[in-house]
Amino acid sequence: MPPGSHCVGFSFQLPENLGSSFFYKNEHDAKKPDAKCKYTLKVTFKANGMMKLKTKQVLIIREKAVKMQ
Repeated sequence: MPPGSHCVGFSFQLPENLGSSFFYKNEHDAKKPDAKCKYTLKVTFKANGMMKLKTKQVLIIREKAVKMQ
């Protein structure tokens, strides 16, 4: 593979019932735990058995909008 920037497209359907991402940290009370629901996409690219590139990206998941009546 020649040096430079490369882009490899892909798509993936997330499950319909996937919960939203959230991060919580109580800065006023150290006794209370932090909480989070975090989704991460990790990719490993191997080329010719010689090169191995790794990357990861945090995904922010939002629930579908609910129609208000």
